[in-house]
Amino acid sequence: MDLQTSNIKLFSLLSLALHCFFWKTSLNVSVQQGQNVTLSCPLMANSSHGVLSWYRQTTGQGPELILSYNVTNTSQVRYGSRLDPSRYAILTREGLNLRHLLQIITTLRNDTGTYYCGFSDKNHTQMFYN
Repeated sequence: MDLQTSNIKLFSLLSLALHCFFWKTSLNVSVQQGQNVTLSCPLMANSSHGVLSWYRQTTGQGPELILSYNVTNTSQVRYGSRLDPSRYAILTREGLNLRHLLQIITTLRNDTGTYYCGFSDKNHTQMFYN
């Protein structure tokens, strides 16, 4: 790899990093096992094009995809492997700002973790975690 190719790849990585926005909150949600819980994604995903994704990260592991979907077609959802799709639902709440929600149905002990939502379109990527 020559120096010019290396610089182009580095520039591309830096450009991608500059288009990512991260928020961290101290939001903790506690539910009893077997209850449903709904998590809200605070990202501005009001675009008519783009993909919203939800991830879960457990201690000592990398983030695992729960699901992702095109914001204009919430009926076609891509679920992560090793997950039971019947335990997850996506909800949207109309209002001043469109909200994207993840509902976990009948929580289990292994649902414990840090949840991330991310929105990506052609122009930028946003991530949120708590």
